[in-house]
Amino acid sequence: MGGTTNRIKVLVIDDSESIRTSLKAFLSAFVDFNWVGESSESRDGLCQIETLQPDVVLLDAALNHSDVEQLTTLIRQRFPLIQVIGITNRHENDHSQRMIEAGAAMCVPKTASILQMAEAIRSAYHLVF
Repeated sequence: MGGTTNRIKVLVIDDSESIRTSLKAFLSAFVDFNWVGESSESRDGLCQIETLQPDVVLLDAALNHSDVEQLTTLIRQRFPLIQVIGITNRHENDHSQRMIEAGAAMCVPKTASILQMAEAIRSAYHLVF
C-alpha cells in the first residue's frame, strides 16, 4: 500500500521553533506519521487545520497569547474527527486539566521520550479510527 494514505497526519501548534523542529525530526523517524504542517500561533493554526485536515494536532498547552482551552474546544467542535494532544511543561498541570476538560484526548509532557510521544499520537488517532 504505498503513499501516505495510511499514515497519521500530524500538525503542531507551538510558539517555540525549537520544539516544532524537534517534533518534526521525531515524527520523521516513524513510518506511520506524516508531518503535514506547523504553526506558531492559534489563528494561523486554525487555518492550517482547516486546509491540511490533520488527524492529530499537538497543541502547546501554554501557547503565547492564547486561550488554549478555548482553542481546543473550537478545534473539537469544528473538526470532530481531529484529535488534540496537549504538549506541556511540567509546571502546566492546570493547563493540562483544562485542556482535557475542553476535549483534548490527553496531555503529554514535552520531555516525554519519542516512544511515549509516538504512543500518545497513535492512541489519540485510534480513539476515532
